[in-house]
Amino acid sequence: MNRRLLWMFAGVLALAAGMYGYRYRHLFDFSRPVPEPEVAWDQGDPPPPLPDEVPLIELDLEPLFEMKKFGEGLVFDADGWGYVSTGDRIERFTLAGERSTWAVTGGMPLGHVIQPDGTHLVCDVERRAVLHIAADGSELGVASSGTPDFPLRRPNDIELDAHGGFYFSDSAMESNDQNRVGRIFHVDAAGVTRLFDSRLANPNGLALSLDGKRLFAAEDWLNRIHEYRLTGPGRAASKRVFANLPAKQGDQLDNQPDTLRLDAEGNLLVAHFGMKRVQVLDRDGRLIHSIPSGMWNTGGLAFAGPERELLFVSGGNDHEPHTPAVLVKIDLSATNIRGPRPPAGSSSPGLRSANR
Repeated sequence: MNRRLLWMFAGVLALAAGMYGYRYRHLFDFSRPVPEPEVAWDQGDPPPPLPDEVPLIELDLEPLFEMKKFGEGLVFDADGWGYVSTGDRIERFTLAGERSTWAVTGGMPLGHVIQPDGTHLVCDVERRAVLHIAADGSELGVASSGTPDFPLRRPNDIELDAHGGFYFSDSAMESNDQNRVGRIFHVDAAGVTRLFDSRLANPNGLALSLDGKRLFAAEDWLNRIHEYRLTGPGRAASKRVFANLPAKQGDQLDNQPDTLRLDAEGNLLVAHFGMKRVQVLDRDGRLIHSIPSGMWNTGGLAFAGPERELLFVSGGNDHEPHTPAVLVKIDLSATNIRGPRPPAGSSSPGLRSANR
């Protein structure tokens, strides 16, 4: 073989080594992965069994307006304005259904809460961050992008704590029942992000108990709700399965719990994606009611009205997020399902209550 051919052959080998070596570099990474903290399981009693039959509460559904894309991230502020995430934007609306574009994030906003100072926190899937947004819809910056060891992949839902911080779920597209790589994070009052729990099969909706001592989290792919027993902001002594949810039947499309909200009695409402239902669990995790939502893919929930007598539900009737969606209003006056009442002596609905 002459020298020229030898050099050409060596060049081809070097090029191939560079291309495929970079592509498969993870096979040659012998560094130890950073350990992920995981909340210990409570070895106590299992969750309550599902009842043989769950009573349906048939309530009138009032369609408020249609959206071009799947709607989620429902929340109300202290002045009664509602907000809903749809596509690349957040729309602001009145109880009567008048609406306008409030913010365009440049990504895909989902979970949404309002802080006591009136600013907003929004999980944005495509930007892989929790955004900090002013009351007028202008962006103030990024509240969290995860940690250096655990950057965000699909921030989904969010819940304020009573200590100036917040929890949020990071679902990850590749997270499922066979690949449990979803996480929950906590951000403290100083703005420091820490990993709260890991190895979850697509965590989604979050809600704190009325006394702030328990955090509920929806685990999509396993169709169940977790309960964390908190010892302080961002710290938990243990977790357990609070409730298993009904599996899809007949022509139902899926069975993934999405947004969580609490009523005034401490019952937990679950937007059940693919089931055309809002499930209602009591304080002990028993399924006590099921409310038809009018949309297969039920996604967002929020209470509103002077007495929290209105339940708003958002979602769609096909696969998210690229299909037409709808926002409906349900009058709960005839039921005992109400959102948390504002604190005694408060002149406003209460920001934390308005978010739930």
